[in-house]
Amino acid sequence: MKEPTPKAMIALNHMLEKFQSGDIGPIVQAATLRVPETWPAARWSLKNRILAYAEADTLSVRGFRQWEQVSRNVKKGTCADVYIYGPILKKDDKTGDETARIVGYCLIPMFSEKQTEGQPITEQLTPTNPPPLLEVAHRLNLKVEYMPLPPDRLGDYCGPRQRIHLATDDEHVFFHELAHAAHAATDPNYRQVPGEQKEVIAEFSACVIASLYGYDYSGNAWHYISMSDKDPLRAVTAALTAAEKVLNLILA
Repeated sequence: MKEPTPKAMIALNHMLEKFQSGDIGPIVQAATLRVPETWPAARWSLKNRILAYAEADTLSVRGFRQWEQVSRNVKKGTCADVYIYGPILKKDDKTGDETARIVGYCLIPMFSEKQTEGQPITEQLTPTNPPPLLEVAHRLNLKVEYMPLPPDRLGDYCGPRQRIHLATDDEHVFFHELAHAAHAATDPNYRQVPGEQKEVIAEFSACVIASLYGYDYSGNAWHYISMSDKDPLRAVTAALTAAEKVLNLILA
């Protein structure tokens, strides 16, 4: 196989460092989100999608000429921020066989959307399996968007913009963020509620909703709440009144 360039080695080593630190977000996101058919990444192997997500936090990645084909140009002086593996094909001249065969792999430089300028890309990532209760988000005038997020989260709720952002199609993550939105809708003092308390209310509500759909996240939920409060039982008990309002709104 062709030797990686120094820049490619930096990119690959950076990805390995992420995995060694326990950051498996790129694997989850690259494996669970559906890529639009017009994106080159839709035809990539899982390994290449993980490489792109780990390096650029996006799958909206193309080669130099591929960006030109969608009326975008790589910014002048920009270096590739993603390297994927591409096959080296060769025809067998001795036998006259015209069918190309793979004789190795090479690293191909790619550019993420943020490194380009031009016509906007309107197609977005979508979930492989839309979560239950998606219609509730629409009823609450919330827009659900699937996109790359910081490595410390798989979802977030943005109240001012009425958005739920998700980086995975995990139902529990959606339930958790939907619970945040319902909490904001049922508590006029939502902004003054401490962050740790908001997380306990959202996670407990999400666990209850998940159980109604046949999912058991109780173990994970208990661990999550324990990170927000040293006394999870006390925290859940204190959250019950707010959680009841959240559940009534979502499950109405």
